[in-house]
Amino acid sequence: EGLTYLSHPNFNTRYGITESITIEINDQGNMGEIYFQTKHLSAKAVIRVLVESVNDPPQIGRLLPVIDVVPGIYDTDPSQTISSNVLFPLDGGRNVRDDCYTMSVTSPLYSFLCSPQSMDMEDRASINTAAYRQFIDIDEDTIFVVAPDVFWIDDVDSDEALLIAELPDQPNRRYFCSGVNVVQIFQDRGCFCGEGCVCGAQLCDCAAPSICFDDMTPTPGDLIVEISAEGGMVSLYPPPGRGFIDNLEFLTNTTLLSVEECVKTKENLKLMADDRFTLTMCATKCLDQTACMRNQSRITLRTFKSSIQEAIQNAYVTYSGQPDGVGTGGGLDVVRIWVSDQGMTDERYLSNHALVAGSVVASLIVRVVAVNDAPTISYPTSLLLYTQGDRCYVDLKNTMFPGGVFCSREAALRLPPGETNQDSIFISDWDIDDVPYGNLTLGLRLGKKNAGRFQFLKASAGLTRDASYLQWVDDQDLRNLALAGPRVTINAGLPGLHYDTDPDFIGYLPIKVTADDNSNYGECNGEHECGQGNPCLNHRTATAHTQDSR
Repeated sequence: EGLTYLSHPNFNTRYGITESITIEINDQGNMGEIYFQTKHLSAKAVIRVLVESVNDPPQIGRLLPVIDVVPGIYDTDPSQTISSNVLFPLDGGRNVRDDCYTMSVTSPLYSFLCSPQSMDMEDRASINTAAYRQFIDIDEDTIFVVAPDVFWIDDVDSDEALLIAELPDQPNRRYFCSGVNVVQIFQDRGCFCGEGCVCGAQLCDCAAPSICFDDMTPTPGDLIVEISAEGGMVSLYPPPGRGFIDNLEFLTNTTLLSVEECVKTKENLKLMADDRFTLTMCATKCLDQTACMRNQSRITLRTFKSSIQEAIQNAYVTYSGQPDGVGTGGGLDVVRIWVSDQGMTDERYLSNHALVAGSVVASLIVRVVAVNDAPTISYPTSLLLYTQGDRCYVDLKNTMFPGGVFCSREAALRLPPGETNQDSIFISDWDIDDVPYGNLTLGLRLGKKNAGRFQFLKASAGLTRDASYLQWVDDQDLRNLALAGPRVTINAGLPGLHYDTDPDFIGYLPIKVTADDNSNYGECNGEHECGQGNPCLNHRTATAHTQDSR
């Protein structure tokens, strides 16, 4: 018991600020014979306080503006509102809803429970308990801009390292000497990178840490930041109108492991214990800095706290799902953030184990919403040459010709003409096969009147199983052909498509080819604020997902 002193959790006296305890005593003259004639005697003592710096690990969370209402001291005093930015846990606490990851994004329930946090929500109670999404919701082929309310990186004592290094009387004040037989007074001097390790008149019994001899030796205030995505891609690149930020050095791993995984291997932990580990065993500087900044499954960088915060604040950090043709278009992903302060700013080097001990990690769920992608058409690009008079004949009774159709010079009437079908029409649609009933419709139209018609040979039998086709003349007297069915079946039947010329037609003829996937398939159409059709900078302005009628 007795008088105690407790400093602020993030305060120390190692970066230029002094601290002291002042004790003052006044006896009020109580010991004199005549009270009113006795001098009041006083004494004063000032005790200087050394608050040693202890490294605090970095923090990862959601930085949100908060308005707190502070009541007055007395009942008659008015209350005050105080605005501040508060770091909330990234895991979302009590109001995370797992069903937001599985329910239909176009359902009213998703819009009610899983919409973004409203722009005017600034009281702690609502932030902690209200229903809103705390994960990344983004349409496929769309860039999501990371803002401080998505994730934020902080380190309460990272700047202390910079301040300590700049003090004129304490240059490079980080020491390493904590051996078994080292006297405390020598321990305060210890070892500095670039200098010998001398304890009084003799050598220290602890060697300088290997961190002093590494090409990746940390400078005061350095953070190692690693941002990765399991299925998508992340970038840290200047948005239009902004330039590159200073003190962002991008790294590449020197092993098959990420830096986070590499520093935790059994072999490297042993090297750390022996002070023989160097960061180059896990990472080195990217030779092409720009390439390492954009569209990577993992980006690793060495930076200052102020620089990474500037990047997040000004829309440098983005996430995007896999491009078309990779994966299913939609689904769940995970963004992982790992940060190490490398032991900054404890007064000791604490050996290289500080790279692990001074690290934190957090994960962020991503829901990539599949958006229907348009089909693509491969078609002959050269001029198709046909001979007037080459015809196809139909045997309605199916007694004269196999299959009921015969074409003179059959190969010359193919579409395109020739012995091979390598340049025939081919339909691609990488997301229509997400469901077994994702049929499409293919249309062909002759661009002039009385120019001929279409006929199917050979592969026409393949069309009859699960596809259908219709041929007609429209109100402009132009011949049309429509095929409906699975994409695979239509593609299999197209090599059997022939152009049956009209005996009275000669000249140039355009053939228009269209493919309609009938809205197959996707979870939404992307036509909403912050969707594929209308990207945004602030994800909290996103409106509800919408879908075309099928």
